[in-house]
Amino acid sequence: WRHFSDTGVFSRDKVLDRLEKRLSEADIAVVAESARWGDAKRSGAPFTKDNNWIPEINKIRTRFIPERTRIVINQLKQAGLYPMIKAPEISTDNGKVSQDGTVINGSLNVTIRNPNPVGTIYYTFDGSDPRKIGGGVNKGVVFTLDNVSMELDKSTVIRARILSSGNWSAIVQANFIKQPEDYSGLRITELNYHPPDIITGYDTLSGKDLEFIEFKNTGNHSINLGGLEIDSAVHYKFPDNFLLPPKQFFVVASKPSKFFSHYGMLSSGNYEGNLSNAGEEVIVRDRSGAEIIRFIYEDSPPWPDGADGEGFSLASAAINPGGDPGDYSYWTLSVEKDGNPFADNVRMPDVPIDPAPDGSLLVYPNPTTGIVTVHLFTDEVLEEMDIEIYSAAGKQMKRLEIGNPGLIDLKSEGLPAGFYILGVKTAEYSLKKAIILTK
Repeated sequence: WRHFSDTGVFSRDKVLDRLEKRLSEADIAVVAESARWGDAKRSGAPFTKDNNWIPEINKIRTRFIPERTRIVINQLKQAGLYPMIKAPEISTDNGKVSQDGTVINGSLNVTIRNPNPVGTIYYTFDGSDPRKIGGGVNKGVVFTLDNVSMELDKSTVIRARILSSGNWSAIVQANFIKQPEDYSGLRITELNYHPPDIITGYDTLSGKDLEFIEFKNTGNHSINLGGLEIDSAVHYKFPDNFLLPPKQFFVVASKPSKFFSHYGMLSSGNYEGNLSNAGEEVIVRDRSGAEIIRFIYEDSPPWPDGADGEGFSLASAAINPGGDPGDYSYWTLSVEKDGNPFADNVRMPDVPIDPAPDGSLLVYPNPTTGIVTVHLFTDEVLEEMDIEIYSAAGKQMKRLEIGNPGLIDLKSEGLPAGFYILGVKTAEYSLKKAIILTK
């Protein structure tokens, strides 16, 4: 169960709670079966719920599952299917946090701890995985060699892993929910209210099946969408304790299966009803019933008429819009036909723009009092780098492996103040940078 918890699937407690619920529902049936068959295969007193069923359940819950957890994890490790590196531990002053969400009243002190003797903590606040698919470190990830302590006063999603000698730990996630929530950064950024019918061969896909509403968190902290409700011609209730990280999207679709077949993406939710092709009022209420979004869209000029059955959607004119969505100037047409859900309304360049040329090596700060960041910009998937540190006279002082990007504490490596050459080697690159370690 710890494996499932670390990978964000479900926790041991949730599994046990679900099991207990199912067993409670089965109690009546067990009594009936006991009365009918309890002594069919044995002599003496019949099997009963209290004397036989409940004790067996308690044995499974308190003895078999906890012990089997350790056995299965060890088996997975031996098969190379479970990381040997322990996942980071996220806790507050009251202990480890719950996956269901930890409430913030005022502010809360949070710690991310590395339970391993070595390794770098990589963590994010935007809901992304610190590890790239296939390996390597995602851009924009925060990383440190030390345990992390922070004070949170906003809803926040933390996702974290440990990287040690090229090996990643499982991922852990912790949700922190601010009460009351600040919804000022929640905006509707796309509205596909009148998609045209699509004819393919002898099949016709109804345009109503491709309707969707896109929400975006335009703020700088996560927003708890739990308890929100779209309450107008279409209806949808957001899942409890769902945190939308900053600059991320939540798309509610009319028909999720049709949405997936057309866009190749899973919608975040499924609303009931359909939007009107001739204009409609859209209302979003919070848990208390108070309106946090209310506007009417229209299908006649000066509203963009290309969204009225001509294949485009209404998209916010600004990437992070402010103002009133009931004003036509809030909107423009989507840059792509059929809209572009889960994305800002910008046309992607044909050639990706990297923050630095391929093969660039950055080492900073330089000079340094000890800790330096080493970052090799490369198109290849690079989980770790071989680092060699030489003295000014050319003598090799240290050799180690770190992630990309990664951190080195030169003083903890026992190096005195002075001038050094730091070299990075991969299958494709061999680069060097001069660094100065100060006292």
